[in-house]
Amino acid sequence: MLSLITRIHDLRLAFPSESVVEIHRAVSIMALPGAPRVIEGTVDVRGIVLPVIDLAERLGLAPRPVISADEHLVVLRAGGRTVAVRVEEAESLEDVDARAVREGEPILAAARTVAGVARLGDGTVTVHDPAAFLGQAEREALERALDDAGA
Repeated sequence: MLSLITRIHDLRLAFPSESVVEIHRAVSIMALPGAPRVIEGTVDVRGIVLPVIDLAERLGLAPRPVISADEHLVVLRAGGRTVAVRVEEAESLEDVDARAVREGEPILAAARTVAGVARLGDGTVTVHDPAAFLGQAEREALERALDDAGA
């Protein structure tokens, strides 16, 4: 399975390539009042307003400081909606052998977005399911916040 390998904090994350729409340099993220805590805000990508999912929040990691020009926004298809996620680095496209993906190790089991863990030649990577980034209540709250904002 072809996957985009990214980095956030010291973790390497993989997103299936069929979920990846595009990658952009990070830009300012506008606040979205009323959005769930896991939503960092929104960005405008060629006239389309996209919610930005805060992966640090979703994965229980330390909050990240203000956006750096070195960071990237990965635009993903996530369960019927297009979203962006902020990553520190978009490293490469790698062919991750589906047979090499193991279910989440105990420390990762609580992260509902983790589809598994794969060992690559240069270390391990957690494979994430973008469709699992938002729960039903979060999706509904996001839709209300976007409607209220006129986005």
